[in-house]
Amino acid sequence: MGLACVQRYAINEAVELFEEARGILEQEYGPYHPDTLGVYSNLAGTYDAIGRLDDAIEILELIVGMREEKLGTANVEDEKKRLAELLKQSGRARNRKNRSLETLLDTNHNKNTINNGAIRV
Repeated sequence: MGLACVQRYAINEAVELFEEARGILEQEYGPYHPDTLGVYSNLAGTYDAIGRLDDAIEILELIVGMREEKLGTANVEDEKKRLAELLKQSGRARNRKNRSLETLLDTNHNKNTINNGAIRV
């Protein structure tokens, strides 16, 4: 649902849905579960889109640390690139909303897969 809101540019609603999903997934599956990490990533992207750079950076640092801890260096390159970009640009005052949304949509579009008849996002 959060991604549908992003596609409609209803970013504040997307943030609420991703925050709700984060709480549910953390409780049900724990913070290291791939679905939980995916929601963290989506939440970081929406925080970035609305200008909450500190929150986005904090979540991306968490994701990178958790993935490296559990998976080694595999599967962290996307988050490392996003984190490096945010850290580099966090001191600049400019509107990056459209680019951030395009990055979020593109990143998640490539991750959608069909698994046992269900779409995983």
